[in-house]
Amino acid sequence: EGVEWKFNSLAPKVAGGHAAIGEIWKVFATESGAVFLAENRIFSWNGETFEIWEMPEGRHLRGFEVDGAIYVQHQPTGLYRLDARGPTLIETVSSLGHNAIALILSQGSDWILVTHDGIRRRSHGRESVLVACPATDYLSKHPITKAVALPNGQIVTGSVDDGLVVWSKDFQRIGAYSEREGVRAGYAVPQIVDRDGALWASSNAAIYRIALNSPSTFFDARAGVPAQPIYAITRFEDRLMIATSDGVMTLSPETRQFELTQSTPHAVRALRIVENSLFMARYRGLSRMFEGKTIRVLDLESDVMTLGLSRRAPRTVYGDHRRDVLAFSPGAEPK
Repeated sequence: EGVEWKFNSLAPKVAGGHAAIGEIWKVFATESGAVFLAENRIFSWNGETFEIWEMPEGRHLRGFEVDGAIYVQHQPTGLYRLDARGPTLIETVSSLGHNAIALILSQGSDWILVTHDGIRRRSHGRESVLVACPATDYLSKHPITKAVALPNGQIVTGSVDDGLVVWSKDFQRIGAYSEREGVRAGYAVPQIVDRDGALWASSNAAIYRIALNSPSTFFDARAGVPAQPIYAITRFEDRLMIATSDGVMTLSPETRQFELTQSTPHAVRALRIVENSLFMARYRGLSRMFEGKTIRVLDLESDVMTLGLSRRAPRTVYGDHRRDVLAFSPGAEPK
């Protein structure tokens, strides 16, 4: 409050500007700046300049952080480790296959890869192999949407047709949430695990809080959840908020109904909390909510789709705009 936030376009730092950037799919905060993954390029920002690496012929670079390092899957060629020297191929597509990776977990000297064709194990840096297990059988039949790891080492996967499934450390099915449990099967997506250990998930027209060791909370149209995708879920000022195509909706503690926040009447794609503020990537710009007020801090010609927080400077937020990448922080002058 009372602090002016200045927004900096990083596009002028890229040769070719907006046209050379394309769509941004993932943002990682690093010690020196940030890494942006686009359709077929990796942009590494060190706070002053960009280092850019081409990954041709791909449509969507997938990124993962494992043991403090960033890894990128380029489906036409394989899996890469990213460092200051650039991407280094660590597993080729001939062994990994063209299947998209949804999650990478580190287990000692082994890695567990949750992929669209099943569970793969990578031991001591060798090429990964498919693990014969119930999880592999299931994933080969039910297209995966996303996978998240629980604090106890278990894995939750979502599918396009069969809800959510909980897997043990040895990939046995130990729980399921589908139509019978009140979770709509269509495009079920596990989103985040909150500080209390509960799983938040979404499906078409519904969001869920699943306390895996206690009764779960289910929200759907009866609680005012709209019949549209949920882009983000967060808790801000002790209230549950969701980002939808209509704007930000807040769960009323009195009525237990989601109500549209009138100050955000357009689509909101991402939510990020910075200190006492909630930043919203919205239709043609970005807004900031604090102490019950919402202000428009940046107006653009198209939507902001994603937001990421800087590790080095906790009050710096990175975002995207069309074929541009943005960095902004309170009181800072444009670079």
